[in-house]
Amino acid sequence: ADRLLIRYENGALTVRPAQGDLVLGSATGAVRISAASDVTIEAKRDVSLRAPRHVDLSAGKSELLLDNRQIIADAETVDITAGTTRIAGEVAELAVDKLAMTAKEILSRAERWEVATDKAVLRSREMLHEVKGALSQRLGRFRGIVEQAYTLRSDRTDMRSKGDTAIDGKRVLLG
Repeated sequence: ADRLLIRYENGALTVRPAQGDLVLGSATGAVRISAASDVTIEAKRDVSLRAPRHVDLSAGKSELLLDNRQIIADAETVDITAGTTRIAGEVAELAVDKLAMTAKEILSRAERWEVATDKAVLRSREMLHEVKGALSQRLGRFRGIVEQAYTLRSDRTDMRSKGDTAIDGKRVLLG
């Protein structure tokens, strides 16, 4: 009655209090659990790991480190599957050799958006650029190829060239 039960059956040692919690502790050192094969921790409700400095989980070459300032995941592959994934912070940096994205819809909002690249290729079935203010383009050279029709509408058009200006077509209609 209200005593600690220690049982050894079928090669397994069981330590179970009659009531309340089972606490393994050490007043002056660490608590270690060591096994020749696997260690399994099961709970009917929750499992919590807490430490004031850091928690280190590792399996082979993969490691997950949590401390009071950062989380470090080091593995050959990290897969995240979720209905909703949210990352919030002041600064986010991504440094990879290749980035591939696939999405049904991408929405991007920014006060300022800057892209710097050696070469850019953009392919689209349809595209709309809508600029409420002024659109400025600085180009070394410009070559446009339009397969069907080219239409330009403006209140006023000013075109200047330092050298020759050529307009070539079957008919050139002015006015």
